[in-house]
Amino acid sequence: MLDDIQKEMVGYNNVISPAYFPRLVPLEVDGRWILVIVVRTGQQRPYKVPDYVTGKKDKKYYYYIRYGTSSV
Repeated sequence: MLDDIQKEMVGYNNVISPAYFPRLVPLEVDGRWILVIVVRTGQQRPYKVPDYVTGKKDKKYYYYIRYGTSSV
């Protein structure tokens, strides 16, 4: 299942412009597998993303700025 999630993440990452690829780290914790997503500041800022990355139709892109713990 983790492989499927990682493949799906690559598709979502390609929707971001320019493409952004966080680090994905599968870890076993208490006998269960989890996927840790490490997101660092990108080098090609600013990034724009559609309002819904899973949407199939016309995508409307927005720029988001991280301000403290909020995205605005």
